[in-house]
Amino acid sequence: MVAHITSGDVFGEGANFGFLTKLTIANLSASANTVVVNDISQSGTLIDSCSYSIAGNGTLRITQGKLGGTPETHWALVGSQAQVGVNLFFELTRPAGVTNTVGFNDAAPRTSYTFPVELQNSPFHTLGLAVANPNSGSNTVTVTLFDSTGKSLGSKSQVLPAFGQLAEDLLTSTNPLSVVSLLPAGGADFIGTVQVTTSSPSTAVGVGDDQGPFFSEASMFVTPPASGGGGGSNITASVTLGTGDAIGAGTCIQKSATATGATTSMAVAISPQGDPIAAGLAHVIWNAWVDAPDHVTAQFCKFSTGFAAPNTTVTFNIRVLGTSAAGTIGTVTLASGAKVAGGACITTGAAVASAAVSNVAVMTPPADPATAGLDGIQFQGYVDSPGHVTAEVCKFGAGTFTATASLKFNVALLN
Repeated sequence: MVAHITSGDVFGEGANFGFLTKLTIANLSASANTVVVNDISQSGTLIDSCSYSIAGNGTLRITQGKLGGTPETHWALVGSQAQVGVNLFFELTRPAGVTNTVGFNDAAPRTSYTFPVELQNSPFHTLGLAVANPNSGSNTVTVTLFDSTGKSLGSKSQVLPAFGQLAEDLLTSTNPLSVVSLLPAGGADFIGTVQVTTSSPSTAVGVGDDQGPFFSEASMFVTPPASGGGGGSNITASVTLGTGDAIGAGTCIQKSATATGATTSMAVAISPQGDPIAAGLAHVIWNAWVDAPDHVTAQFCKFSTGFAAPNTTVTFNIRVLGTSAAGTIGTVTLASGAKVAGGACITTGAAVASAAVSNVAVMTPPADPATAGLDGIQFQGYVDSPGHVTAEVCKFGAGTFTATASLKFNVALLN
């Protein structure tokens, strides 16, 4: 996922001057790899989509934009059949030649970023922030300014449209995320941090400006220990089915557990300890989701005729996938009004950053599907083409369910 691409003559110096953005895509597979680069406007509209073939362990260089002309800003989603690494750098050409370059590597979407900042008008110090939304729904971006003692000085927010992007200087007072009004009076040099949070996973990059030359700023985040805490690692939980937990044909039962650090933007994986068929759970399938902070629910459904009743206690392992543990996390939305007939399935899809057909997709709703009128459904996801994920939603038993509200599924892509 490439959060910021820029080109054009920003200083009005003529046809041979301004910014270019250069992408380098490295094939991390030993086999030939098909790559798709989707350029997307700041309003969320697809500009173009180009396919390339990269030899095993090979490298592709793409130049975006041209010198001169009207300045232009957009972002890109890069999909591939196998794993790739993506780097970009901006190159600024002025009459004296190339005067500055700055680069970034691709990063998995997250919901929280922290950037160090130095802010001052004279001499000029600022942070340029770019945030890209890889989701099919809107995404609220919130910037919170902290001083050097850790005190919060206030926040500003802006809503990005589906697949939208923003690129703003935080010292320009007319920008929605400007922190000028939050700075202490007096205009002294300010050193602190900016925390960027988003309502859905996104990618953010920062560019600092220190009296003219600009430089990249990598975000900072803390990866929690594997036993818990939101954000980076797997959060472990479990549920059990006992001998009294009979499941009738075409019906489902639910079990819940505490999962400290889990949030509703995370995906969940679940599987049993041992052979569930030998334990009396033939023709039973299962899913799980985070339905509230620190809480996970598992659902078990029986298809075919008869009952399924455990002949012993069966423990199901649950892993709530934090961002770095899961790799890329995106979303796929089932629209309000969608109908799922008994014994049938429907599909819906969406672009998900860096999705490759070699990924394992784990799909999870952010709440019990029953809250959207879809009690007892089952669901799964898969990468059907580079940069695109499809969700399949199925209903067991008789009758037809109609979604009373849209249902957004979190999708984690495991390498």
